[in-house]
Amino acid sequence: MMKSIAVIPNKAITSSTTSVTIIRCLLLLVAVNTWTGAGAFMTPSTNAAVMQQQQRQHVLKMADEPMPRDQLGPTERLLLERKRIQDLGLVQELGKTVKKDGLDGIRSVVWAVYNASNIVFPILAVIMFAGICLNLMGYGYYWEDTTNQLIIDSLEHIRQENIYQQELLRIASEATTHHAGFF
Repeated sequence: MMKSIAVIPNKAITSSTTSVTIIRCLLLLVAVNTWTGAGAFMTPSTNAAVMQQQQRQHVLKMADEPMPRDQLGPTERLLLERKRIQDLGLVQELGKTVKKDGLDGIRSVVWAVYNASNIVFPILAVIMFAGICLNLMGYGYYWEDTTNQLIIDSLEHIRQENIYQQELLRIASEATTHHAGFF
């Protein structure tokens, strides 16, 4: 009696092909194990111990022989240069002062302004963007001084209100000049 398991429509895997697949996987595992030089199958703890020993030997070898700068990659050179400059106290970390030369108070004020600007300018940008979007949709805004409120209204109505206010001011100024002649 043969058992089959449907994995893909119109295809079947039999138990004999499954055993062949398992044997192939084991042979591949043995080949990889011998190719890497690890020898026979190792337990995870033995393998970890061997890896740690190899890493210690590699680190000790690197510590004994410093690499010339021309053999270092660009990233290693940048990191070494940054470390050297930081050790000399020539570079500041973000928000901290490294030097103790009497200018730490000024540096802290500069950092405070920098950090505040990182908050204030994005908020102003969002407000300006919202204003432009309102204008594109036909609305405007203004700050009313008498009630200390932000008024958002259609641009046409704001224009009419401005014309009305200007006309009231013109009439009031004409009225004061006519009354000044009677007294």
